[in-house]
Amino acid sequence: MSDTPLDIESDQKNANELTARIALLLNHIEGLMKTNKHYLDSINTLIEKVDRLETEVKRLAGN
Repeated sequence: MSDTPLDIESDQKNANELTARIALLLNHIEGLMKTNKHYLDSINTLIEKVDRLETEVKRLAGN
């Protein structure tokens, strides 16, 4: 059974819609990755500050 022009047109439309949806999902994923990187950077900064505080407390305690 061969595809009719309407079938081909419908398939192309579906493919275009799927491509557009995939592009939107990829953009959303990219945004989430940037947000996660921001959170990880913030967490790492906090860890560094806690480490410095711990070192200072030990120094002040004479350890």
